[in-house]
Amino acid sequence: MKKILTLFTLLIITSFSVFSQKDTLILLNGNTYALEKYTFNQEDSSITASIVLKKVKTKEKQFDINDVFGIKKQNGTLEIFYKPATNEYTPQQMQDFIKGEQLATKYYKPTIAIITEYLLSTAITLELSTMGYMVYSPVGVLIPTITLSLIPPSKNKFDKKFPKLKDKKYIKQGYIAGGKNKKTINLIESGLAGMLTGLVTVIILM
Repeated sequence: MKKILTLFTLLIITSFSVFSQKDTLILLNGNTYALEKYTFNQEDSSITASIVLKKVKTKEKQFDINDVFGIKKQNGTLEIFYKPATNEYTPQQMQDFIKGEQLATKYYKPTIAIITEYLLSTAITLELSTMGYMVYSPVGVLIPTITLSLIPPSKNKFDKKFPKLKDKKYIKQGYIAGGKNKKTINLIESGLAGMLTGLVTVIILM
């Protein structure tokens, strides 16, 4: 009886695993989405896909074919939509570049830049408000955001963090590009938080 229950349980788990597997849409920016279904529209060169959000919600969305690298099938094969133009990455190089972007999204943490942005944005907002120029706070906050975003992730830190990938040129390039994008978004969020802190402080002290 125990053997029958064990086999039945394994069958259920195996069946669930098979049915839960989905094709994966891979974008050039490194983002991936589990697919319920998709269609390729030849007229406007786009892909209309039902993507799974947060593992539960399904949403239909249209993607420009120029933003799509490919679709990884359930069986592990990769259908590539990416077509390199002159002087662009080959499909294999682009695949490595995307891996680098995904590594940056997962592991790159510009903590010092985020804290610096927050403190500077708070201080600039307080200073401008004290001088009677509160309305210009958003412009003032842009200065540290732009300045800090110009500093790319360190190649040396990449080599130390991923020693097995230090000679992978295109993965490293993707990591640096993805890191800069992530850093810019983090800086904008931190700058807005700093500005809000400054404005709330001014209102409390008034």
